[in-house]
Amino acid sequence: MRRILQNKLLVVVIMLSVVFIVFIGMTASRRDRVSIFEGVVGNVLNPVQKYLYKGGQSISNMFSFITNISNIKEENDRLEAENLELENKVVDYETVKAENERLRGMLDFKSNFAQYTYLGANVTGKGTGNWYDVFIIDKGANQGVKKYYPVVTSQGLVGQVMEVGPNWSKVLSIIDEKSRVSGALSRTQDQGMIQGIAGFNGEKNCRMMYLPADSTVAVGDYVVTSGISKYFPKNIKIGEVIEVADDATQFVKSAVVRPYVDFTKLEEVFVITNAISEDDYPVEEEN
Repeated sequence: MRRILQNKLLVVVIMLSVVFIVFIGMTASRRDRVSIFEGVVGNVLNPVQKYLYKGGQSISNMFSFITNISNIKEENDRLEAENLELENKVVDYETVKAENERLRGMLDFKSNFAQYTYLGANVTGKGTGNWYDVFIIDKGANQGVKKYYPVVTSQGLVGQVMEVGPNWSKVLSIIDEKSRVSGALSRTQDQGMIQGIAGFNGEKNCRMMYLPADSTVAVGDYVVTSGISKYFPKNIKIGEVIEVADDATQFVKSAVVRPYVDFTKLEEVFVITNAISEDDYPVEEEN
């Protein structure tokens, strides 16, 4: 029995060898015609070869797909990194641009009021809400700040110092209802008292009170400091008239003034340290 099996196995091996040799011959031959036997073998092996070829192509395509996905992911990561870098550059550019504009504006302001000395200060705190009606700066008595010193930005008047610590000060802005500043219309020089008021929708503006009854104040007029007050230099911008009202009972006019300073975005201010002369300084501060 073992001998029969061995003989069968030998026969199978021989047949496969012959088929393999014939197949090689068919592949390597450059003849235009093949024999009948080669044709039969080719017909038998061709479907197998086609199947194996398709299988190989599928495997190759799968590996190519995986490689392409990896390449796409690497390219996507690179593009995301470049995009983030560009965004950071844009933010840096906008920050530097805004800083340059603030500095340029302050230089222009200083050139128009070159007789005064300025101390730069950062805003470090404020009251509740979005408005800087009362806020804290990081300069105080140790840096030469005193109570009543006026505070400005390149946009115009901010307010005045009302409390001083060693290295901090509290500033009362012109939009606070306790603030009082003597102002004038730049077009007519009509004078009035500027006081902070609460407007509609939480907006805060100023009211210019006690204008003469015959004043020609109009919407769009510019308001500046009058210079009458010993605390504020003359002609510092305050704001623009956005509404006019007659007070027939007191024979005066009043106007609502929108400040030039944006009191929702205060970051840096300047304290004018020599606007008040020693002779004009309040007596209570000397005791």
